[in-house]
Amino acid sequence: MPAVKPRLSQPEFDALPPMQKIEATFGANMPAMYELASVPWDVADLHERALKVRLFEVYIRAGLKFADLETRKSMGAALLEGLQAALDARRPKDATD
Repeated sequence: MPAVKPRLSQPEFDALPPMQKIEATFGANMPAMYELASVPWDVADLHERALKVRLFEVYIRAGLKFADLETRKSMGAALLEGLQAALDARRPKDATD
């Protein structure tokens, strides 16, 4: 199986202006993505819903890609602390309390 070749090399991608970087990452232009994202979920047909889910998945991946490593680490730590607090709140109290 041949290796996947990116559409743009890293130097070509780095040379793009910010808007073109976003469009290259998402594979669509911003107005088309906005139009799809703005369709209300309850009005969207099955095809539009599938595309919306895919679009949100790409948004999340791009956000992680563009976020710097320190921000991702701190967000991860805060998320883990929040989950731990939520789990602690659900844990039944000891009968000895």
